[in-house]
Amino acid sequence: MDRYTRLVELGWNMDLLRSGTVMVVGAGALGNEIIKNLALAGVGNVLVVDLDEIETHNLTRSVLFRGADVGRRKAEVAARAAADIEPQINIRWFDTPVQNTLGLGVFRNVDVVLGGLDNIQTRRDLMRSCMLTDTPFIDGGLYFLDGDVRTFLPPFPVCFDCTMTQDERDAGWRRWSCLGLLGDDGAGVGPTAPTVASMIGGLQVQLALKYLHRDFDGAFEMRVPNGVRIRFNGFADEYERWDLNRETDCPTHLTATSIPESSITSIPHGADMAASQLLELAQAELGPEAYVELGFDVVHSLQCYQCGRSEASARRRGALGIAETMCPTCTPSTCAECGHSIAKTIASRPDLVFPDKVDCASCFESNPLVLRDAQTLNRIEPDSAALAYTLAELTVPMMDILEARDFDGQKSMYLQLDGDRDRVFGAS
Repeated sequence: MDRYTRLVELGWNMDLLRSGTVMVVGAGALGNEIIKNLALAGVGNVLVVDLDEIETHNLTRSVLFRGADVGRRKAEVAARAAADIEPQINIRWFDTPVQNTLGLGVFRNVDVVLGGLDNIQTRRDLMRSCMLTDTPFIDGGLYFLDGDVRTFLPPFPVCFDCTMTQDERDAGWRRWSCLGLLGDDGAGVGPTAPTVASMIGGLQVQLALKYLHRDFDGAFEMRVPNGVRIRFNGFADEYERWDLNRETDCPTHLTATSIPESSITSIPHGADMAASQLLELAQAELGPEAYVELGFDVVHSLQCYQCGRSEASARRRGALGIAETMCPTCTPSTCAECGHSIAKTIASRPDLVFPDKVDCASCFESNPLVLRDAQTLNRIEPDSAALAYTLAELTVPMMDILEARDFDGQKSMYLQLDGDRDRVFGAS
């Protein structure tokens, strides 16, 4: 125990830390500090999620990255660096969006979620998953020389969404036209300081370690404040703390109800199972007209109203870019005047709404733009287009928990996809 002597003297119980599991979403400047501190503390199991690559400017703010890492995935590099710090750590990394990577069953099996994000919508999605599974969410944020930590613990008297205005929710993931296309999230991302990242990340991990010790009868009482915001003002060099207030009409509180443990049935299948197979399982329990809720909208086909051409698709609503929905037959690929790429013009115009033409970014010539109509689905049911796909193709994440209902809505059950457990947490 020589390696951990000072930690034990602080009051930490190494058995609790070794058996603990923490999910870290975001592996940038703040995530680096969180991951580094979890490894130093001897936390046994960590999941890291970040879809970005390392850029040169990250090197001055991210303790786990080196010059040779530029161009590599943040999640992988941070995870490997943590394993160098703590050889016994079981750390797993994922470089795809958390929403369609780790499902509710993963949240249900971790002790705490730590956020190191600059994206409002992802924070809202994390909050919802945590509320459905009674998992604590400790969020952190950086802006110039300021930093924030907000704590949201069961039974969630307040949540992250309670702190948002409707304008902020709308700007968090701005939608393109009626398709709900992925666009500029409108978030003001300012420069951040490594010093503040260290302070905020350290505070988040300290709160997480205390939470792991919440039932431990040690020398010190381990308490984690619930529903508070702790803000560091780097210009005034002051910490402030205040209680957060619940919003009466908070959309997350109105729709995210904790899933009862007793109603969850584990099945030995993963997200690679056919949607039709899952429906058959539901029908065997709830009747031939049973269906399975996905919990989100999937665009399953795109059809051009002008030429009638239809293309199969399986993308989550909000994940399609406007260029992907342009009809390749009816929309020219390049400007008729100068040959500039229409797709590049679209990428430079986040202000477009229901466009039927677009002015070239190079020569300003007006070009026709035809967007295809989206056909969406949000459940797996008899005769549904969803039956042609696997769950993964429908963007169902690993270890998700899906609700199955009978036709009348009188009976329901929750199915957890445990076939992906080893892919998420590693072999038992």
